[in-house]
This record gives sequence, C-alpha cells and structure tokens, in this order.
Amino acid sequence: MKGLRISVVVDNWTAKQRLRGEHGLSFFIEKDGKSFLFDTGQSMEVFTHNASVLGINFGALKGVFLSHGHYDHTGGLPVIAREKKELFVYAHPHIFHKKYAAGEGELRSIGLPWEKEDLVKEGVRFLCAEKPVEPAPGLMLTGEIPLVTSYEAGPKNFVTKRESRPAADMLLDDQALLIEGPQGLIVVLGCSHRGVVNTLRHAVKLTGEKIQAVIGGMHLRSSSPVVIGATAGYLQETGATLVAPLHCTGPAAVYACRSVLGERFYPAGAGTVLEFV
Repeated sequence: MKGLRISVVVDNWTAKQRLRGEHGLSFFIEKDGKSFLFDTGQSMEVFTHNASVLGINFGALKGVFLSHGHYDHTGGLPVIAREKKELFVYAHPHIFHKKYAAGEGELRSIGLPWEKEDLVKEGVRFLCAEKPVEPAPGLMLTGEIPLVTSYEAGPKNFVTKRESRPAADMLLDDQALLIEGPQGLIVVLGCSHRGVVNTLRHAVKLTGEKIQAVIGGMHLRSSSPVVIGATAGYLQETGATLVAPLHCTGPAAVYACRSVLGERFYPAGAGTVLEFV
C-alpha cells in the first residue's frame, strides 16, 4: 500500500478477536509499498499466530528493527529467519549483552531468547549501530538516547555482566523508530527505558519535525506520580494528535494520559490498525 499503516501485532492486551495477548510488543509497518517489523514479541507461538491472522508475509519484509535486547521484544525473530532467506535486522550492538532483572534473590535473565550465531546461519544479517540509522526513506532509528530530563535518570534494576561481573545496565541499546508522517513525526516506542520525554526530545532534535503521533511502550508502571504527570504533560505539550500507550506503560500512566490528552488519547492493543494519510 501507499501511505503509512501501522498494525499492532503483539501487545499485553488484544483489541481484535482471534488475536492473542502476552507480555510483549511488535508492530507491522507498511510505508510506501514496503513492509517492516519493529520488534517481534515474546513467544514464537503468539507472534506467529497473530501475524497469520493479520495476513503478514514474512518473505516480503524489507527489514526488522529491534528496540532493545529484551526477550519480550525479540522472541519471534527465529520464525522470520526461517521464512526469509536474507533478513536484515537493525539494532544497537548492546542487544547481544547478557541482560538481567535485579530483584529479590538471584538475577533473572531477560535477554535474547536465541543465539546470534544460530540466526546468522539462517541468513540473518545484523546491522548494528550506536548512532541514528535511516534504513529506508522516511524511516530513522534514533540510536542511543541521551538522558537530559531531571526526572528520567535512566533504567533502574537492570543488570548486565562484563567479564562475568555484574554491572548496572543503562540500556544504551534502547531506541525508537521515527517515521515521516503526513503531518509530522510518528514515534514508535519499544519500552522507552531511557525515558519517554528523553526519547521524544531526541526525536525532535534529530529531525527538526513536530510530533504527530506517539505509539508504544512507555515503561511507567513503577514510576512515581510526579514522573507520570510530567510525562503526560509533555505529551500534551508536543501537540501530538494521537497517543497510544501500550505494553509496559502501566495502568496509572494510561489513566493519566487519558485524563490529560482527552480525545487525543487512543486505546490500542494487538490488532489495532492505524492509518496515516
């Protein structure tokens, strides 16, 4: 199709019958006759089922973009690799680092659920960069997102290992997808581990464009009311005409966005299709 259409393939919630929900996120993006995926959900089973219901042809994909190296955004990639002879996957090099969640007791592994070498054998070509990348006309991956706000100090309770020693994981691999829309910038978020406002400010700085829409995970489920309020307020200030929080945003932040944004708030889930013309 011409123009721009974004379909939610995987989310914690479903917005369409026959689709399945799970803790994960994936978007199917159709722009100017070309198709891409941004993230691939958590499990191969749910990702494959939902993609089939939505009529997605993996063989026609021009590329896959990974927002970061957590299991709930990367689990479906092996399915695509088996169906696409030469698959281009765009990501930050840190997605391959060992990643853990810190809580009570032992560290819990939350990194990639597959081995890089196995997918390379299947024909996957990983194109990794720390800086912004433009994989196709009208598309840009933000690369590393600087921490600039006083209230978004970076990820907490995430750990990586360097030479077998635990260290704080600041998730430098966290990035967003910027799409040139008909009336401004469409910002697609994975988890916003580096902060929603930090991400949006970086997007505007990179492109010089105003924001038309913000879609995706905002990772505010454990955030304080102050951070949630500041985030919702900034979303309002951008003038975005559509804001669709998904995945890890959390109920309190979803309610805050709905209260502040009014008609600009857009409820969404797996099966939601957004068209920008």
